Amino acid sequence: MFKKGVITDEISQDLEAAAKLAAEYGLTGLELRTVWNKGVHQLTDEELDKVLEIAGSYKMEVPAISSPFFKCELTNPEEIANHYEILAKAIAAAKKLGAKYIRGFAFWRRGDNFDELLPQIVEKFQQPIAMLKEANLILALENEPATYNCNAARTVQLIKALDTPYVRAVWDAGNDIYSLAEPEEPYPQGYNIIKDYAVHMHMKDAVYDPETGKVEGVAIGTGQTNWRGQLKALLDDGYSGYVCLETHYRPKSKLSEEQLNRPGGADFSALGDIATRECLENWLAIMKEIS
Repeated sequence: MFKKGVITDEISQDLEAAAKLAAEYGLTGLELRTVWNKGVHQLTDEELDKVLEIAGSYKMEVPAISSPFFKCELTNPEEIANHYEILAKAIAAAKKLGAKYIRGFAFWRRGDNFDELLPQIVEKFQQPIAMLKEANLILALENEPATYNCNAARTVQLIKALDTPYVRAVWDAGNDIYSLAEPEEPYPQGYNIIKDYAVHMHMKDAVYDPETGKVEGVAIGTGQTNWRGQLKALLDDGYSGYVCLETHYRPKSKLSEEQLNRPGGADFSALGDIATRECLENWLAIMKEIS
């Protein structure tokens, strides 16, 4: 049986408030992206100690660090050097918090020339792989429509090219709805491509409107991600990792494209507690249907 968690800034920048809500619904994992209006890699040792204190008080663990690693320009050496520093700090935070995985990406997508750029992307990952090997941690690449690994197929293609046990995948089925440049059906198509490489999962839902050409986040189970089929497959396949809710949905407002691409901070978290409760109720209902 898989474990359930939530990305805390989808509820609040106040970690205690997020942990309290998560505990109400029986979740056991607090995935960290931004806390107290800071990225996890920006937290001080004292703040990381506070994270451990809060997680411990609610009997929860930190399964993953949702870092922004390699959400940067492939052609900008200064940005890449800065992201090596981000990874180093994320590694230190993960080790202190006991997280197994650090979430990462594969550069902002600037065209449809992934195959041509793949050797260059692989080269940029060599230093991070050495850092991860030394720390004995795994970088989990998330299929992110705004980056070169925009769907399951390209994420797996990159993981195979990197050929290291220190890089695996975060499977975000909902993100496949947003992947308009390289369309892919989240389940079963995307899942069957990536499942052998996925060590962690994010959970969101969305709807694509062909008339406007836009995608809008919606509550879990009300969109086009087929969470009933996906969750049933996880049970059938014996997936034992975490599924962490990442709503990317607000009931009384819409998140901007910038907020979706660079989530975090108080404005992003506003009304997230309401959205999270709605999504958790829907998740519980789906589990009752399929169990």
